[in-house]
Amino acid sequence: MTAVAGSCGLVVSAFGVAYFNALDGKRERDTLLSWTCQWSEVVKSAPADFGRICIESKFSLDMVVLLIIFDVLTLGLAAWGFSMELKMAKARRSANEKVDQLS
Repeated sequence: MTAVAGSCGLVVSAFGVAYFNALDGKRERDTLLSWTCQWSEVVKSAPADFGRICIESKFSLDMVVLLIIFDVLTLGLAAWGFSMELKMAKARRSANEKVDQLS
């Protein structure tokens, strides 16, 4: 279950970052990040919250990148746990066979 959740989160996060970069790469369309950061520099004509929204937009993109790192770690830990579970099952079977041979 952990592997499924981690992989779903990883796919969605990677898609979000790729989609954002695809939109941000085209300067024909503005994103919330580019638009607010562009207009927050124009002091007199920009609304008061544009500077805060610009910072929050940059922060949210950074958090998505951090989420991708955590999702990769989650998948790695799930794979490690699964391999340890297989090793333990093999060790139990081996121990049970030895007990059966001694009986």
